[in-house]
Amino acid sequence: EMLLRNQCICPCGNQSGGKEYQVSQQRLNWFEAASYCNAIGMSLVTIKDEDESRRLYEKTGTTLRSSEYWIGANLLTTSYHLQWELSGEITLYEPWANGEPQKGKGHCVYIKPLYAVYNTWYMDNCLKERNFICQY
Repeated sequence: EMLLRNQCICPCGNQSGGKEYQVSQQRLNWFEAASYCNAIGMSLVTIKDEDESRRLYEKTGTTLRSSEYWIGANLLTTSYHLQWELSGEITLYEPWANGEPQKGKGHCVYIKPLYAVYNTWYMDNCLKERNFICQY
């Protein structure tokens, strides 16, 4: 059933050491999306530099059916540094869209991969439902 709802981008069992992605066609809030990814042995996607952003776009560009996807970046435990999921690892690469992040708008980050060559980041309320991307 999971395979019918979600599309695995790369073959399972990564031999090359690169990331594997699964684009979910379910719409969940950020917390539910993180929990879902963890339940299947994955995590919400991390995009640590421009190369990773480009690779994610190349691997998922034709698969994405929605315009907005939750990623792992958030401000849930600190108000001054984005971190990845709940690991506490600080994000150093933050390709914000013009006018973002908007203070007071939310604490979780999503991307709009269909509207940019590379994935552009936006901040919003973590309880809003969106599609999401898992990785392992």
